[in-house]
Amino acid sequence: MDEYGKFNKVFLIGIFIFLINLMNLEVGYFLTIFDSILIDFRVEQGAIGWILLGFFLVQAISTILFGYYSDKFQRRKLFALGAFLYSFFCIIIYLNKFTENFIILLIFRSLVAIGLGCSTPIGISMMVDLIPSKNRSQVFAIYIVFTYFGTIWGVLFGFVPNLLETIVILITSSIDWENLYLYIGIAGFIGCGALLLFKEPKRAATEELFIEMISSGENYAYRIKSEDLKQIYTRRSNFWLIVNFIDTIAPGLLVNWILYYAEQDVIYRGISPIQIFISVGVVVGCLIGGTFVFAKIGDQRKQFDKTARAKIAIYCAIFNVPLIIVAFLFPRFGLIFTIFLAIGMAVDSGIGPNWYSTLIDVNPPELRGTMVAMASFLDTIGRGIGGLIGGYFGLEFSIIFLFLSIFPWLPVFKHIEKDLDEVENILKERVSKMSS
Repeated sequence: MDEYGKFNKVFLIGIFIFLINLMNLEVGYFLTIFDSILIDFRVEQGAIGWILLGFFLVQAISTILFGYYSDKFQRRKLFALGAFLYSFFCIIIYLNKFTENFIILLIFRSLVAIGLGCSTPIGISMMVDLIPSKNRSQVFAIYIVFTYFGTIWGVLFGFVPNLLETIVILITSSIDWENLYLYIGIAGFIGCGALLLFKEPKRAATEELFIEMISSGENYAYRIKSEDLKQIYTRRSNFWLIVNFIDTIAPGLLVNWILYYAEQDVIYRGISPIQIFISVGVVVGCLIGGTFVFAKIGDQRKQFDKTARAKIAIYCAIFNVPLIIVAFLFPRFGLIFTIFLAIGMAVDSGIGPNWYSTLIDVNPPELRGTMVAMASFLDTIGRGIGGLIGGYFGLEFSIIFLFLSIFPWLPVFKHIEKDLDEVENILKERVSKMSS
Protein backbone atom coordinates (compact mmCIF):
# COMPACT_ATOMS: atom_id res chain seq x y z
CA MET A 1 0.00 0.00 0.00
CA ASP A 2 1.23 3.50 -0.86
CA GLU A 3 1.33 5.27 2.50
CA TYR A 4 1.99 8.67 1.01
CA GLY A 5 -1.17 8.69 -1.08
CA LYS A 6 -1.95 10.00 -4.55
CA PHE A 7 -3.56 13.20 -3.23
CA ASN A 8 -0.49 14.17 -1.21
CA LYS A 9 1.81 13.31 -4.12
CA VAL A 10 -0.07 15.55 -6.53
CA PHE A 11 -0.14 18.51 -4.15
CA LEU A 12 3.46 18.13 -3.00
CA ILE A 13 4.67 17.99 -6.61
CA GLY A 14 2.42 20.99 -7.28
CA ILE A 15 4.20 22.96 -4.55
CA PHE A 16 7.57 21.94 -6.01
CA ILE A 17 6.48 23.16 -9.43
CA PHE A 18 5.14 26.42 -7.97
CA LEU A 19 8.36 27.21 -6.08
CA ILE A 20 10.64 26.14 -8.93
CA ASN A 21 8.60 28.28 -11.34
CA LEU A 22 8.79 31.21 -8.95
CA MET A 23 12.56 30.94 -8.61
CA ASN A 24 13.06 30.68 -12.36
CA LEU A 25 10.61 33.54 -12.91
CA GLU A 26 13.12 35.80 -11.18
CA VAL A 27 15.87 34.44 -13.43
CA GLY A 28 13.90 35.26 -16.57
CA TYR A 29 12.79 38.63 -15.26
CA PHE A 30 16.35 39.66 -14.44
CA LEU A 31 17.39 39.05 -18.05
CA THR A 32 14.98 41.78 -19.18
CA ILE A 33 16.09 44.57 -16.83
CA PHE A 34 19.75 44.97 -17.83
CA ASP A 35 19.10 48.41 -19.35
CA SER A 36 17.20 49.58 -16.26
CA ILE A 37 20.06 48.50 -13.98
CA LEU A 38 22.66 50.22 -16.18
CA ILE A 39 20.65 53.46 -16.02
CA ASP A 40 19.60 53.34 -12.35
CA PHE A 41 23.00 52.39 -10.95
CA ARG A 42 25.12 54.16 -13.59
CA VAL A 43 27.42 51.19 -14.26
CA GLU A 44 29.01 49.73 -17.40
CA GLN A 45 27.64 46.71 -19.28
CA GLY A 46 30.37 44.44 -17.93
CA ALA A 47 29.01 44.95 -14.39
CA ILE A 48 25.96 42.87 -15.35
CA GLY A 49 28.29 39.96 -16.08
CA TRP A 50 29.59 40.12 -12.50
CA ILE A 51 26.05 40.00 -11.11
CA LEU A 52 25.39 36.92 -13.25
CA LEU A 53 28.63 35.31 -12.13
CA GLY A 54 27.91 36.04 -8.45
CA PHE A 55 24.44 34.52 -8.81
CA PHE A 56 25.79 31.35 -10.38
CA LEU A 57 28.62 30.99 -7.84
CA VAL A 58 26.21 31.21 -4.89
CA GLN A 59 23.83 28.83 -6.64
CA ALA A 60 26.68 26.38 -7.13
CA ILE A 61 27.74 26.49 -3.46
CA SER A 62 24.13 26.24 -2.30
CA THR A 63 23.59 23.23 -4.53
CA ILE A 64 26.54 21.40 -2.99
CA LEU A 65 25.52 22.09 0.61
CA PHE A 66 21.82 21.34 0.23
CA GLY A 67 22.54 18.31 -1.97
CA TYR A 68 24.83 16.69 0.60
CA TYR A 69 22.55 17.38 3.56
CA SER A 70 19.50 16.18 1.61
CA ASP A 71 21.04 12.70 1.71
CA LYS A 72 21.36 12.92 5.52
CA PHE A 73 18.33 14.84 6.81
CA GLN A 74 14.70 15.61 6.01
CA ARG A 75 14.60 17.10 2.53
CA ARG A 76 11.23 18.81 2.97
CA LYS A 77 12.52 21.06 5.76
CA LEU A 78 15.70 21.86 3.86
CA PHE A 79 13.67 22.86 0.80
CA ALA A 80 11.48 25.08 2.98
CA LEU A 81 14.61 26.76 4.40
CA GLY A 82 15.96 27.45 0.91
CA ALA A 83 12.58 28.87 -0.21
CA PHE A 84 12.41 31.10 2.87
CA LEU A 85 15.89 32.55 2.27
CA TYR A 86 15.09 33.07 -1.40
CA SER A 87 11.94 35.03 -0.54
CA PHE A 88 13.66 37.09 2.14
CA PHE A 89 16.48 38.19 -0.16
CA CYS A 90 14.02 39.09 -2.93
CA ILE A 91 12.35 41.52 -0.54
CA ILE A 92 15.77 43.01 0.34
CA ILE A 93 16.28 43.71 -3.39
CA TYR A 94 12.91 45.44 -3.46
CA LEU A 95 13.88 47.62 -0.47
CA ASN A 96 17.13 48.56 -2.22
CA LYS A 97 15.05 50.74 -4.59
CA PHE A 98 15.15 53.38 -1.85
CA THR A 99 18.97 53.46 -1.73
CA GLU A 100 20.00 52.38 -5.27
CA ASN A 101 23.22 50.82 -3.99
CA PHE A 102 24.83 48.62 -6.64
CA ILE A 103 26.85 46.61 -4.09
CA ILE A 104 23.64 45.70 -2.25
CA LEU A 105 22.09 44.57 -5.54
CA LEU A 106 25.18 42.51 -6.38
CA ILE A 107 25.27 40.82 -2.96
CA PHE A 108 21.58 40.07 -2.49
CA ARG A 109 20.85 39.16 -6.09
CA SER A 110 23.66 36.62 -5.67
CA LEU A 111 22.16 35.36 -2.39
CA VAL A 112 18.77 34.89 -4.07
CA ALA A 113 20.45 31.95 -5.83
CA ILE A 114 20.45 30.00 -2.56
CA GLY A 115 16.84 29.04 -3.27
CA LEU A 116 17.51 27.89 -6.81
CA GLY A 117 20.57 25.94 -5.66
CA CYS A 118 18.45 24.24 -3.01
CA SER A 119 15.60 23.35 -5.36
CA THR A 120 17.58 21.26 -7.87
CA PRO A 121 19.07 18.43 -5.76
CA ILE A 122 16.28 18.32 -3.17
CA GLY A 123 13.42 18.68 -5.63
CA ILE A 124 14.86 15.98 -7.89
CA SER A 125 15.64 13.66 -4.97
CA MET A 126 12.08 13.89 -3.64
CA MET A 127 10.41 13.63 -7.05
CA VAL A 128 12.39 10.45 -7.75
CA ASP A 129 10.79 8.96 -4.61
CA LEU A 130 7.28 9.97 -5.71
CA ILE A 131 7.16 8.79 -9.34
CA PRO A 132 7.93 5.31 -10.82
CA SER A 133 11.45 4.82 -12.14
CA LYS A 134 10.24 3.59 -15.55
CA ASN A 135 9.04 7.14 -16.31
CA ARG A 136 12.12 8.84 -14.90
CA SER A 137 13.29 10.72 -18.00
CA GLN A 138 9.77 12.01 -18.70
CA VAL A 139 9.52 13.23 -15.11
CA PHE A 140 12.76 15.13 -15.51
CA ALA A 141 11.45 16.51 -18.80
CA ILE A 142 8.46 17.93 -16.92
CA TYR A 143 10.80 19.35 -14.28
CA ILE A 144 13.03 20.99 -16.91
CA VAL A 145 10.11 22.36 -18.93
CA PHE A 146 8.54 23.92 -15.87
CA THR A 147 11.81 25.72 -15.19
CA TYR A 148 11.53 27.03 -18.77
CA PHE A 149 7.98 28.20 -18.08
CA GLY A 150 9.14 30.04 -14.97
CA THR A 151 11.84 31.79 -16.97
CA ILE A 152 9.39 32.61 -19.77
CA TRP A 153 6.94 34.13 -17.29
CA GLY A 154 9.76 36.21 -15.89
CA VAL A 155 10.66 37.46 -19.36
CA LEU A 156 7.04 38.38 -20.01
CA PHE A 157 6.81 40.27 -16.73
CA GLY A 158 9.92 42.14 -17.78
CA PHE A 159 8.64 43.12 -21.23
CA VAL A 160 4.94 43.68 -20.54
CA PRO A 161 5.50 46.94 -18.61
CA ASN A 162 7.18 48.36 -21.69
CA LEU A 163 4.35 47.24 -23.95
CA LEU A 164 1.42 48.04 -21.67
CA GLU A 165 2.85 50.84 -19.58
CA THR A 166 -0.46 52.60 -19.03
CA ILE A 167 -2.21 49.47 -17.73
CA VAL A 168 0.67 48.65 -15.38
CA ILE A 169 0.60 52.17 -13.94
CA LEU A 170 -3.14 51.81 -13.26
CA ILE A 171 -2.65 48.44 -11.55
CA THR A 172 0.56 48.98 -9.60
CA SER A 173 0.80 52.79 -9.47
CA SER A 174 4.44 52.34 -10.50
CA ILE A 175 6.58 50.68 -13.12
CA ASP A 176 9.75 50.40 -11.04
CA TRP A 177 11.44 47.09 -11.90
CA GLU A 178 12.08 46.35 -8.20
CA ASN A 179 8.35 46.01 -7.43
CA LEU A 180 8.12 42.48 -8.81
CA TYR A 181 10.69 41.32 -6.25
CA LEU A 182 8.26 42.24 -3.46
CA TYR A 183 5.50 40.14 -5.03
CA ILE A 184 7.88 37.23 -5.65
CA GLY A 185 9.03 37.35 -2.02
CA ILE A 186 5.48 37.26 -0.65
CA ALA A 187 4.53 34.37 -2.97
CA GLY A 188 7.65 32.49 -1.88
CA PHE A 189 6.73 32.79 1.81
CA ILE A 190 3.29 31.34 1.02
CA GLY A 191 4.81 28.40 -0.89
CA CYS A 192 7.32 27.81 1.91
CA GLY A 193 4.52 27.57 4.49
CA ALA A 194 2.49 25.20 2.30
CA LEU A 195 5.48 22.89 1.90
CA LEU A 196 5.70 22.37 5.67
CA LEU A 197 2.17 20.92 5.72
CA PHE A 198 3.35 17.70 4.04
CA LYS A 199 5.38 14.81 5.36
CA GLU A 200 8.65 13.47 3.94
CA PRO A 201 8.37 10.91 1.08
CA LYS A 202 10.10 7.60 1.81
CA ARG A 203 13.47 7.13 0.15
CA ALA A 204 13.69 4.49 -2.59
CA ALA A 205 9.88 4.17 -2.53
CA THR A 206 9.67 3.97 -6.35
CA GLU A 207 12.82 1.88 -6.92
CA GLU A 208 11.63 -1.33 -8.57
CA LEU A 209 13.67 -3.59 -6.29
CA PHE A 210 12.34 -1.90 -3.13
CA ILE A 211 8.71 -1.05 -3.97
CA GLU A 212 7.18 -4.08 -2.26
CA MET A 213 9.29 -3.78 0.89
CA ILE A 214 8.84 -0.01 1.28
CA SER A 215 5.07 -0.23 0.73
CA SER A 216 4.86 -2.92 3.44
CA GLY A 217 6.33 -0.55 6.03
CA GLU A 218 10.10 -1.01 5.72
CA ASN A 219 12.37 2.04 5.59
CA TYR A 220 15.43 2.49 3.40
CA ALA A 221 17.90 3.06 6.21
CA TYR A 222 21.07 3.75 4.22
CA ARG A 223 22.43 7.30 4.46
CA ILE A 224 25.42 8.93 2.86
CA LYS A 225 28.78 8.71 4.66
CA SER A 226 31.86 10.79 4.01
CA GLU A 227 33.71 7.79 2.53
CA ASP A 228 30.96 7.44 -0.08
CA LEU A 229 32.14 10.64 -1.72
CA LYS A 230 35.02 8.76 -3.34
CA GLN A 231 32.43 7.34 -5.76
CA ILE A 232 32.47 10.72 -7.47
CA TYR A 233 35.73 9.73 -9.12
CA THR A 234 35.97 5.94 -8.72
CA ARG A 235 32.71 5.32 -10.61
CA ARG A 236 33.83 6.57 -14.00
CA SER A 237 30.39 7.39 -15.40
CA ASN A 238 29.78 9.55 -12.34
CA PHE A 239 33.03 11.36 -12.87
CA TRP A 240 32.42 12.25 -16.51
CA LEU A 241 28.73 13.04 -16.05
CA ILE A 242 29.60 15.42 -13.22
CA VAL A 243 32.73 17.16 -14.53
CA ASN A 244 31.41 17.90 -18.01
CA PHE A 245 30.44 21.46 -17.21
CA ILE A 246 31.82 22.72 -20.53
CA ASP A 247 28.51 21.92 -22.21
CA THR A 248 26.74 24.51 -20.02
CA ILE A 249 29.01 27.46 -20.91
CA ALA A 250 27.43 27.98 -24.35
CA PRO A 251 23.82 27.74 -23.06
CA GLY A 252 24.77 30.08 -20.21
CA LEU A 253 25.99 32.64 -22.72
CA LEU A 254 23.04 32.24 -25.09
CA VAL A 255 20.23 32.21 -22.52
CA ASN A 256 21.55 35.09 -20.42
CA TRP A 257 22.34 37.43 -23.29
CA ILE A 258 20.10 36.59 -26.24
CA LEU A 259 17.36 39.02 -25.13
CA TYR A 260 19.85 41.83 -24.63
CA TYR A 261 21.40 41.32 -28.06
CA ALA A 262 17.92 40.99 -29.57
CA GLU A 263 17.09 44.43 -28.18
CA GLN A 264 20.33 45.81 -29.62
CA ASP A 265 19.44 44.34 -33.02
CA VAL A 266 16.11 46.14 -32.89
CA ILE A 267 17.80 49.44 -32.10
CA TYR A 268 20.90 49.30 -34.31
CA ARG A 269 20.04 46.84 -37.10
CA GLY A 270 16.41 47.82 -37.49
CA ILE A 271 15.05 44.29 -37.08
CA SER A 272 11.34 44.12 -36.37
CA PRO A 273 10.46 43.18 -32.77
CA ILE A 274 7.78 40.88 -34.21
CA GLN A 275 10.45 39.04 -36.22
CA ILE A 276 12.54 38.55 -33.08
CA PHE A 277 9.48 37.47 -31.09
CA ILE A 278 8.63 34.84 -33.72
CA SER A 279 12.25 33.66 -33.94
CA VAL A 280 12.67 33.29 -30.18
CA GLY A 281 9.21 31.72 -29.89
CA VAL A 282 10.05 29.06 -32.49
CA VAL A 283 13.34 28.26 -30.75
CA VAL A 284 11.68 27.99 -27.32
CA GLY A 285 8.86 25.85 -28.75
CA CYS A 286 11.35 23.42 -30.28
CA LEU A 287 13.36 23.42 -27.05
CA ILE A 288 10.30 22.36 -25.05
CA GLY A 289 9.10 19.87 -27.64
CA GLY A 290 12.52 18.26 -27.95
CA THR A 291 12.73 17.84 -24.18
CA PHE A 292 9.58 15.69 -24.10
CA VAL A 293 10.34 13.75 -27.30
CA PHE A 294 13.85 12.66 -26.33
CA ALA A 295 12.78 11.95 -22.73
CA LYS A 296 10.06 9.61 -23.96
CA ILE A 297 12.48 7.89 -26.33
CA GLY A 298 14.93 7.44 -23.45
CA ASP A 299 12.31 5.81 -21.20
CA GLN A 300 11.04 3.55 -23.98
CA ARG A 301 14.48 2.41 -25.09
CA LYS A 302 15.50 1.78 -21.47
CA GLN A 303 13.21 -1.28 -21.49
CA PHE A 304 15.45 -2.93 -24.09
CA ASP A 305 18.82 -1.32 -23.39
CA LYS A 306 19.69 -0.15 -19.88
CA THR A 307 22.31 2.24 -21.30
CA ALA A 308 19.78 3.88 -23.66
CA ARG A 309 19.31 7.07 -21.65
CA ALA A 310 23.04 7.74 -21.53
CA LYS A 311 23.43 7.02 -25.23
CA ILE A 312 20.64 9.42 -26.19
CA ALA A 313 22.22 12.17 -24.07
CA ILE A 314 25.55 11.56 -25.80
CA TYR A 315 24.07 11.56 -29.31
CA CYS A 316 22.19 14.79 -28.59
CA ALA A 317 25.35 16.41 -27.22
CA ILE A 318 27.24 15.57 -30.40
CA PHE A 319 24.67 16.26 -33.11
CA ASN A 320 23.42 19.60 -31.78
CA VAL A 321 26.80 21.23 -32.38
CA PRO A 322 26.90 21.37 -36.21
CA LEU A 323 23.29 22.59 -36.33
CA ILE A 324 23.95 25.52 -33.99
CA ILE A 325 27.23 26.36 -35.74
CA VAL A 326 25.42 26.57 -39.08
CA ALA A 327 22.79 28.85 -37.49
CA PHE A 328 25.43 31.43 -36.54
CA LEU A 329 26.78 31.54 -40.09
CA PHE A 330 23.65 33.52 -40.98
CA PRO A 331 22.29 36.87 -39.68
CA ARG A 332 20.73 36.66 -36.22
CA PHE A 333 16.94 36.14 -36.07
CA GLY A 334 16.64 35.58 -39.83
CA LEU A 335 14.78 32.59 -41.27
CA ILE A 336 17.76 30.25 -41.76
CA PHE A 337 19.24 31.25 -38.39
CA THR A 338 15.92 30.47 -36.69
CA ILE A 339 15.45 27.09 -38.42
CA PHE A 340 18.90 25.73 -37.62
CA LEU A 341 19.02 27.16 -34.11
CA ALA A 342 15.55 25.76 -33.34
CA ILE A 343 16.47 22.26 -34.55
CA GLY A 344 19.82 22.46 -32.78
CA MET A 345 18.23 23.49 -29.48
CA ALA A 346 15.56 20.77 -29.87
CA VAL A 347 18.35 18.19 -30.14
CA ASP A 348 20.27 19.85 -27.30
CA SER A 349 17.20 19.64 -25.04
CA GLY A 350 17.37 15.85 -25.18
CA ILE A 351 20.50 15.94 -23.02
CA GLY A 352 18.89 17.23 -19.80
CA PRO A 353 16.22 14.63 -18.91
CA ASN A 354 18.36 11.68 -20.01
CA TRP A 355 21.43 13.08 -18.26
CA TYR A 356 19.51 13.46 -14.98
CA SER A 357 18.07 9.95 -15.33
CA THR A 358 21.46 8.44 -16.03
CA LEU A 359 22.99 10.18 -13.02
CA ILE A 360 20.16 8.81 -10.84
CA ASP A 361 20.43 5.30 -12.33
CA VAL A 362 24.17 5.10 -11.75
CA ASN A 363 23.94 5.90 -8.02
CA PRO A 364 22.16 4.25 -5.05
CA PRO A 365 19.37 6.32 -3.40
CA GLU A 366 21.47 7.69 -0.53
CA LEU A 367 23.96 9.30 -2.93
CA ARG A 368 21.60 10.81 -5.48
CA GLY A 369 21.09 14.21 -3.91
CA THR A 370 24.84 14.68 -3.49
CA MET A 371 25.72 13.49 -6.98
CA VAL A 372 23.07 15.68 -8.61
CA ALA A 373 24.37 18.55 -6.47
CA MET A 374 27.97 17.98 -7.57
CA ALA A 375 26.94 17.87 -11.22
CA SER A 376 24.70 20.93 -10.83
CA PHE A 377 27.51 22.74 -9.01
CA LEU A 378 29.87 22.45 -11.96
CA ASP A 379 27.10 23.06 -14.49
CA THR A 380 26.21 26.26 -12.65
CA ILE A 381 29.85 27.34 -12.74
CA GLY A 382 29.77 26.75 -16.49
CA ARG A 383 26.62 28.87 -16.90
CA GLY A 384 28.21 31.58 -14.76
CA ILE A 385 31.29 31.63 -16.99
CA GLY A 386 29.01 31.85 -20.01
CA GLY A 387 27.11 34.74 -18.46
CA LEU A 388 30.34 36.60 -17.71
CA ILE A 389 31.77 36.01 -21.18
CA GLY A 390 28.54 37.24 -22.77
CA GLY A 391 29.09 40.65 -21.19
CA TYR A 392 32.28 41.09 -23.21
CA PHE A 393 31.78 39.02 -26.37
CA GLY A 394 28.91 38.27 -28.76
CA LEU A 395 26.57 35.28 -28.94
CA GLU A 396 28.70 33.73 -31.67
CA PHE A 397 31.47 33.09 -29.12
CA SER A 398 29.36 30.19 -27.77
CA ILE A 399 30.34 28.06 -30.80
CA ILE A 400 33.80 27.43 -29.34
CA PHE A 401 32.40 25.86 -26.18
CA LEU A 402 29.79 23.85 -28.07
CA PHE A 403 32.59 22.12 -29.96
CA LEU A 404 34.71 21.50 -26.85
CA SER A 405 31.74 20.03 -24.96
CA ILE A 406 31.64 16.93 -27.19
CA PHE A 407 34.78 15.28 -25.85
CA PRO A 408 33.90 14.68 -22.14
CA TRP A 409 30.80 12.71 -23.23
CA LEU A 410 32.80 9.99 -24.96
CA PRO A 411 34.12 8.26 -21.76
CA VAL A 412 30.53 7.96 -20.49
CA PHE A 413 29.75 5.77 -23.49
CA LYS A 414 32.63 3.50 -22.50
CA HIS A 415 31.92 3.06 -18.77
CA ILE A 416 28.15 3.35 -18.34
CA GLU A 417 27.14 -0.32 -18.73
CA LYS A 418 29.64 -1.58 -16.16
CA ASP A 419 28.64 1.10 -13.65
CA LEU A 420 24.91 0.39 -14.05
CA ASP A 421 25.58 -3.31 -13.38
CA GLU A 422 27.54 -2.38 -10.27
CA VAL A 423 24.71 -0.29 -8.81
CA GLU A 424 22.12 -2.94 -9.65
CA ASN A 425 24.16 -5.55 -7.78
CA ILE A 426 24.50 -3.23 -4.77
CA LEU A 427 20.73 -2.74 -4.58
CA LYS A 428 20.01 -6.45 -5.00
CA GLU A 429 22.35 -7.21 -2.10
CA ARG A 430 20.58 -4.64 0.07
CA VAL A 431 17.17 -6.08 -0.77
CA SER A 432 18.46 -9.47 0.35
CA LYS A 433 19.78 -8.05 3.63
CA MET A 434 16.57 -6.14 4.35
CA SER A 435 14.49 -9.24 3.64
CA SER A 436 16.45 -11.31 6.11
